[in-house]
Amino acid sequence: MVYRKLCKEAKVNFYRERISAATSSAEWEGCMALGLFPKAFKQATVITLSKPGRNPRSYKSWQPITILSTFGKGVERLLTRRMTAAALCSGLLPLDVAGAIPSRSALDLVQSLVHDAETMARQGYHGLLVNLDIDSAYPSVQPSILREVLRDQG
Repeated sequence: MVYRKLCKEAKVNFYRERISAATSSAEWEGCMALGLFPKAFKQATVITLSKPGRNPRSYKSWQPITILSTFGKGVERLLTRRMTAAALCSGLLPLDVAGAIPSRSALDLVQSLVHDAETMARQGYHGLLVNLDIDSAYPSVQPSILREVLRDQG
């Protein structure tokens, strides 16, 4: 039932967006030139879908879906691409940044890490890699305590 309603609304919005596509690029450029991101683009509808076979009392059993304005998403994508290009051209981003950068991936970062580790080993250094991948760990860790523990361990 929910899916049918969403699909129907999506089709209506899709055709509405297609009709106004001719003026969309001018409007996007206007938003960029004026530095505006109108409130209407920030409004969203959030629905939650239950994951099949999961305990409905657990927060992990629910998947929130956010439905945003298609036009707003377009402006956001345009802004993101322009900011990324400006940051890359000006040298603001170090080579070890891969997220949302064209032609860079997590694999590039792993290769860079392996290269650095091998270079250090050839020079007689020892290294330690700490990789924390614990669900919801970062919000509950106190940075000062983590630094102290890592410092104590060398």
